[in-house]
Amino acid sequence: MHRTQTDSPTTPSSDTIRNISRDATEQGNSLKIPAADSTVAEGVSTHDFALEKVHGNPSDSIAQQEAEGISAADCNPNTDSNADDMRHRMIAKAAQNIDMKRSTAALENTQAPKATSVHPAGPQKGSGGEDDDDDDFDMFADDDVEPEKATLSATLGGRVAKSSTGASLVSMSAMADSWDDAEGYYRTVVGELLDDRYLVQSFLGQGVFSSVVKALDTKNQNAPVAIKIIRQNDLMRKAGLKEQRILERLAEADPSGKMHVVRLLESFVHCGHLCLSFELMSLNLREVVRKYGRDSGLNLQAVRVYAMHLLLALDLLRRSNVTHGDLKPDNCFVSDQRNNVKLGDLGSACDVSENEITPYLVSRFYRAPEIMLGMQYNCAIDVWSLGATLFELYTGKILFPGRNNNHMLQLMMETRGHFPNRMLRRGQFWQQHFEDNGGSMLDFVSRTTDRLTGSEVVQRMTFAKPKNDIKSRVLQATPAGSSSDEIQLALQFASLLDRCLELSPEKRITPIEALRHAFFSQK
Repeated sequence: MHRTQTDSPTTPSSDTIRNISRDATEQGNSLKIPAADSTVAEGVSTHDFALEKVHGNPSDSIAQQEAEGISAADCNPNTDSNADDMRHRMIAKAAQNIDMKRSTAALENTQAPKATSVHPAGPQKGSGGEDDDDDDFDMFADDDVEPEKATLSATLGGRVAKSSTGASLVSMSAMADSWDDAEGYYRTVVGELLDDRYLVQSFLGQGVFSSVVKALDTKNQNAPVAIKIIRQNDLMRKAGLKEQRILERLAEADPSGKMHVVRLLESFVHCGHLCLSFELMSLNLREVVRKYGRDSGLNLQAVRVYAMHLLLALDLLRRSNVTHGDLKPDNCFVSDQRNNVKLGDLGSACDVSENEITPYLVSRFYRAPEIMLGMQYNCAIDVWSLGATLFELYTGKILFPGRNNNHMLQLMMETRGHFPNRMLRRGQFWQQHFEDNGGSMLDFVSRTTDRLTGSEVVQRMTFAKPKNDIKSRVLQATPAGSSSDEIQLALQFASLLDRCLELSPEKRITPIEALRHAFFSQK
């Protein structure tokens, strides 16, 4: 029996969660993955487990054009920048309507700001993510510094002072007239000490909500951290407070930090800017695919471990009544050892009760159909995004590389079949994409633009059954020469994706159900 959207989520027992978490951790630790320098740890057999696929190239028995789809490794997350900008501003505006008086009052007390500890002091494994698809940077990467910006910012402070420990610090008085630029971004200075604790090392990047710097925590053995400095703008500040509040809620629900969600180390106010401090991690999953599985995807054993970790994260969010709202490979971050992944970037996250209907929530390639149709939605949208992400990890290709929402819906039906009429009519936007012809299925209305004339081209379509289903596409990506056990595991993976990518959110598998799927039980 499938849970309906209106059903109350069943919270698994603490023993169940503890056992699943323990099994996932043990499996992740036992599977051998290459380290950051592409070498293999001592005593590890790459035949047992590796990020790269083995047994040669994927099968060419199915039409070659599918193998020539958009590469996940080369996907530019900025493709949908205009829609994404609208989405992020919508999120910020929604945050303005939420009652955050206590947090706002704390923020306004800039005379003597106090750091809010969310996490016990000491080295922790955590991560954070920049909350914009408009970014070209990875806030966790050590080598993402933009030298031109770093050099420019370093000239803003004028003179440099010394701290009691001898560290070079930029004089704050020299910066008093140049803290912010015209758009409200904080002008970071390399060598500056934030909150009398974090020594800025480099500038990592800038997005709609914030800028991000790499710093050393001088009060925690110079541990490297990523600090998100929220833009000095009322809407952005309130969106930042909303992200902070959700991170704190998740930390309370997962005090041991074992559920593979980014953990906020600390929040503080610096020169009127809300700042969020996260542990600096290694690559994101898109970079992992680029490095280890360009065009061919990753070893299925690696995908299985990553899937398990991310499902644990989604189960924590579901039990906390939180939607992530932007799950994609770029927002999933791996450890240096590559055997641990955490879900980051909660800038688009919100409480399920605060969800607002918008066709632009979630980055387009990972956007669930109910969002495009204007339906009420819940945590099932994140399961859909995870399904699309896992497909990418294994195949190295984007599952639904649609140009817009209309094209996305068409690609979904080509792979998943036609939407049920009952589901379509529940959406506020269904008439933008479908027409009622009086038959048993609503006609899909494909809208494209003629390249020569620029005029709209309208075609009416129906999809009685999928022409290229998930199973076929997964088997196509399975290396030639795979053993019967490996093929069986690939079929189980396809079955899991089928459940994650159910068109109807009511039929979509939940995270805890997915963790019990046969894909995770095969040895």
